[in-house]
Amino acid sequence: MSRGISLLEVLVVVGILGLLALGISTAAPTFRKKSDLNAGVETVASLLTDARVRTLSSEENSRFGVYFQADRAVLFSGGYATNTPGNIVQFLPNSIQISSIALESGTTSVVFKRLTGDTDQYGTIVLKVREGLSASTTITIGQRGTIEVNK
Repeated sequence: MSRGISLLEVLVVVGILGLLALGISTAAPTFRKKSDLNAGVETVASLLTDARVRTLSSEENSRFGVYFQADRAVLFSGGYATNTPGNIVQFLPNSIQISSIALESGTTSVVFKRLTGDTDQYGTIVLKVREGLSASTTITIGQRGTIEVNK
């Protein structure tokens, strides 16, 4: 009985390793895009929650809100204006976009009311993967200022 490894055994092991590598390389981009989508949703939901909490705590004696564009969400105080020093701009991962903004008032921002945390701009924001994967997540903003993530 021989104690060495045959060429056939080596080829079988190399073939199995090649198939594993192929499986991992095709799954990695999908995993990355789903991870980016989750990160984008977390960013938007966190900004909405932060704006509501700041409003309810009467920070700066002001109302806070979040403005949406395809590639970013911006937390602002008072009314939204581009390049205001106090704005907190959060860019979404490059593979993610806000594909739909369907708010009651027809605007692209949500502003919370002092004392109650309610909003007149309730509705949905949809984030989706830009290419290659048909994954999306909807964030629902309720009239009472509630934020719900629907995957």
